[in-house]
Amino acid sequence: MKRMFSLVALVLLLGGAAFAQSQVTFGLLAGYSMTAFAWEDFIGLEESDEAGNLLVGAELGYRTGSLELGAGFNYVLPYKVEITSEDPEEIDEKATLDINQSMALLFAKFHLGTGAIHPYVKGGAGYYFGDTDLKYEYNGETIEETAKVDPAIGFNFGGGLNINNLFIDFTYHIVERTMEDDEDEEAFGMNTWNVGLGIRF
Repeated sequence: MKRMFSLVALVLLLGGAAFAQSQVTFGLLAGYSMTAFAWEDFIGLEESDEAGNLLVGAELGYRTGSLELGAGFNYVLPYKVEITSEDPEEIDEKATLDINQSMALLFAKFHLGTGAIHPYVKGGAGYYFGDTDLKYEYNGETIEETAKVDPAIGFNFGGGLNINNLFIDFTYHIVERTMEDDEDEEAFGMNTWNVGLGIRF
């Protein structure tokens, strides 16, 4: 009987210690996102200057010990890309693309330490969505339209550094999406690099 009470006491002690180390986390971050698109599949160019813009985001997590599970959302201002004709006879031809891609995320973080300053690694999945606004100028005429891009499930991995209630986060997002009206349904890569500075409450 004493052994039974001792075992119950040990389980309660360990459970209490684990609960004491558990916490709900909430964070806000701002940063920068850079494209790593497959441009040839997306807009027919072998290469293009990568585009970037500001991002804001929020995340909610539950941490117990070194493991943290959570969900987040990143809103990225449109990536702006300009394409001009290389044909001298069509020197007035230009297209401007505003590429929208925001993301709803699920993630798992593994904290490499428990001190006020420690690194972490992470991985997860996401739902990536947003269309592309096109402005086409040719010989003085302007056409504006929206190209519908199907949302898609993608993946992400990265890491960061916790500094007290601040954190620096780096994430690489991997996703392939298709144009809504593409009969061949050929997917093209819309990968991005995101870096942000956040604060936890």
